[in-house]
Amino acid sequence: MILDINKLSYEARWFDFQDGVRLKIRPYPASMVDISIRGKKGVVFAGEDSLNLFLYCLIEWEGIVGTDDNPLPCTEEVKRKIYDFQMGDISPFVIAKARAFEEQKEVEEKN
Repeated sequence: MILDINKLSYEARWFDFQDGVRLKIRPYPASMVDISIRGKKGVVFAGEDSLNLFLYCLIEWEGIVGTDDNPLPCTEEVKRKIYDFQMGDISPFVIAKARAFEEQKEVEEKN
């Protein structure tokens, strides 16, 4: 078995979201998961685990402003409100991109 750990990284990457918004997202390490269920779709996060994934993985953004047209800070409080009220489809995007890091690793392992 050959494992190429040189391609693995905890580093975040920028992703284009929509309307000029960019989100900086990092992978969610398996060591941070308390409970998971594995099925055909992989790991399923529920409730607070999903929130923790979102808070951890989304580390910065560009192009998100408040009603006063000033940039919103990427703080835990702001991110929690975005997640809890499912604003702008940001949380599903972040969770999907965090999952994509793992999927990319799985593809590379098969090759």
